[in-house]
Amino acid sequence: MHPVIRLIGFMVLGAGLMAGGVKEIAVLTLLVAALYLGSRTSPAGAWPLLRRARWLFLSLLVLYFWFSPGRTVLPYYGMPTVEGIEDGTLRIAALILLVFAVHLLLQTTGRAQLVAALCWLAKPLNIFSGAGDRFAVRAVLTLETLTHAQRIFIQVRLKEERSSRWRRITDTAGTLFQTAVARAESMTAQVIALPESYHPPLYQWLYPFALAFVIWRMG
Repeated sequence: MHPVIRLIGFMVLGAGLMAGGVKEIAVLTLLVAALYLGSRTSPAGAWPLLRRARWLFLSLLVLYFWFSPGRTVLPYYGMPTVEGIEDGTLRIAALILLVFAVHLLLQTTGRAQLVAALCWLAKPLNIFSGAGDRFAVRAVLTLETLTHAQRIFIQVRLKEERSSRWRRITDTAGTLFQTAVARAESMTAQVIALPESYHPPLYQWLYPFALAFVIWRMG
């Protein structure tokens, strides 16, 4: 499948997850599972992403369970509401599935393909004094910087693994900030070559449209 179609399909899937109900999320779960099987990608690689988002999930759980109006589960003070549990569970399940979808997209689409797809989608912005090209350049720089920062994070974490938790957090944050500033000051102007992107086959546009139609019909 063309990278542009993959990216658009991911956007449609994300919109369906955020706005959908139980039926939509159930069907999209089956779709993501089928894509994992078809691509022979292991979903285990998504667990680190889920672990990093655990505090977001916990915050959403508290907000939905205890701050949503409705009937309390038990007639006691401080109990979560039935509506909050239903809505919160649904939204957290949608976010978890979205994380798996992001992992699948990144594993099946190389960095060069992803940047080329972003450039193709950003072409209409070129009418505003080349805004699309600037967007593409910033996308490349962001991806490169994130990769560099991840390597530094792993190195610092290995050195400070015997320190206390708060000491590791402060040392890692300080090292990352200092390294980012030093790298920015030492960098010189460079030419970034983006891969050429071609138009997606016309028949592949049916995939995201079919997905959007199915989600719309279920809603």
